[in-house]
Amino acid sequence: MNQVTDKKMQYPQWLFWVLLITLGLAAVWFMRYLTPDGMGLVNDSVGYIGGARNIAAGNGYSRLKGNGVPTPITNYPPFFSIVLAGISFLGPDPIEGSLILNVLLFGANVFMMGFLVRKATGNGLWGLAAAVFFGASEPLLRTHSFAMTEPLYLFLSFLVLWFYLKFSEKENWLWLAASGFTASLAFLTRYVGVSLYGTVVLCLFLFSSKEKGIFINWRRFWKGTGIFLAAGIPLVLAWLARNFLVSQNAGNRLLLWHPVTRDMLNEGMQNFWSWLLPETGGLIDRYLNILTVLFFVLLAVLVTGTVIAFVLYKRERIQVVEDRFRAGWVFALQGWVYLATLVFSMTFLDASPIFEDRILAPFYIPLLAIFAMILSWLWGRKKLVWMAGAVVISLGLLLSFAEDDVDAIAEFRQDGQGFAHSNWTDSEVIAAVKDLDNVTLFSNKITAIYILTGKPAYVVPSPTNPATRLPREGYEEDMASIHESVLAGKSVIAIFNFRALENDPEEAQWMKDISNGMPVLKELQDGVIFGISPKN
Repeated sequence: MNQVTDKKMQYPQWLFWVLLITLGLAAVWFMRYLTPDGMGLVNDSVGYIGGARNIAAGNGYSRLKGNGVPTPITNYPPFFSIVLAGISFLGPDPIEGSLILNVLLFGANVFMMGFLVRKATGNGLWGLAAAVFFGASEPLLRTHSFAMTEPLYLFLSFLVLWFYLKFSEKENWLWLAASGFTASLAFLTRYVGVSLYGTVVLCLFLFSSKEKGIFINWRRFWKGTGIFLAAGIPLVLAWLARNFLVSQNAGNRLLLWHPVTRDMLNEGMQNFWSWLLPETGGLIDRYLNILTVLFFVLLAVLVTGTVIAFVLYKRERIQVVEDRFRAGWVFALQGWVYLATLVFSMTFLDASPIFEDRILAPFYIPLLAIFAMILSWLWGRKKLVWMAGAVVISLGLLLSFAEDDVDAIAEFRQDGQGFAHSNWTDSEVIAAVKDLDNVTLFSNKITAIYILTGKPAYVVPSPTNPATRLPREGYEEDMASIHESVLAGKSVIAIFNFRALENDPEEAQWMKDISNGMPVLKELQDGVIFGISPKN
């Protein structure tokens, strides 16, 4: 695969770096422009922010129970909160710190995308194009606009792959150790970071030998794997040991069979094709079944093509620049390994995640990289029809992205996202909770209460555990205990959107269980508070 290199282009290499840095800085400005009300806040955001506040307060990585006592966090990995706590030592609260961090990370990730795709293609033009694709992708914009772990995870993923590629170029084992250490930070940011270990170890195995006729150099493979894991395992083991000591469950997960459902798959397909194609006319909804089949066909083609390219490379049947081939192949491999890890986790370890855009973002990035590499190959044919085709396809993708971006920009600029939205900041239930003193709070939205009032609360248990999809143990006993506390005047139950949930077939029984025999303290526009008035 002969590519057009920067040296063959009509511009000096320094121009690529100037333009890429400019794109990164523009991305920083753009993300700040999109978030005038700060980062979006959702349930997980509150967990990480609360964890950061407790780290800064000297309480360790913990959250506040409903009685205000810190309890160790085991369900969220700690590194994002550690970074936010570090920023808070400089002055900003973790909420403000998440804005600073994610705005900078958006620029850094745009830069890394362009940098690594240039390594894979040898062509600065398509490295810049990949950076633009990243910055214009609405799901990636949205992912960076929330106080969540994904932006930090994406940056660490880029670094893991870059350090591995530096090792493969320089044969300096320190780069491999850096890759392993960074992989451990990625795992401590998102547990699915274990996919990076799989990617690098597979690369060490498949690229272990450079000698003709020898497929695997076992000595070099085991040495490389040992160095990578020696640098990448200690922090992970320390975290898992800490979890086991405080909760007797190292990963806060149970190994159970809960396969991906058809509804979950349909939602994933809806999100994937909405990212890639225009949504005009409801075509995606209309042809979702066909598009689902097409997705798996394309996935099979890409995986098969990746394998065939590797086999031809090992047999020296194709002419390639080795460093570029490896960079492109590693990008592709990470996409497949991440997707396989995600499906395995959802099937056996945690049933609560869904195929939403923020979860799929680490899979979108390798696809964008592969797309840019294919366009670079077309461009490198040096024939007008192929070059024109590459330009037309690129513009088509950008126009599709732009359709989503126009709506997203208006949405981002109009109001805050999640708990930062005026629907929450102006909530009547939140205002009423602020006035409640000397009572224990129970709620279906304890994260909203904490982030908007600063008060801790206990969650009202649901009949089903979302992580396992199984009936919750001790549900009836816990509900009876809450009711007893409310009737004694010691507690109140604040249920957001109670009437809507009461009419929801899936939630109606839960609402009936909560309200059974409970006096209504306040019925408000956005919820109901059950309890006994202090004057009684």
